[in-house]
Amino acid sequence: MRKKLLLPRKGELLRIYIGQSDTYQGIPLYEWIVKKAHERGLAGCLTNSLCLCG
Repeated sequence: MRKKLLLPRKGELLRIYIGQSDTYQGIPLYEWIVKKAHERGLAGCLTNSLCLCG
């Protein structure tokens, strides 16, 4: 069960660029980052996108 997160009126944006194959202790890095952020009371959204530039 997740605890309810309260959003302040003003906030900061943290943007992290990682690869889909990046892991930490055997789990996808993006999952670990979101889990740790929620444990520390941070709220937000994670989007996973692919950009092909040539």
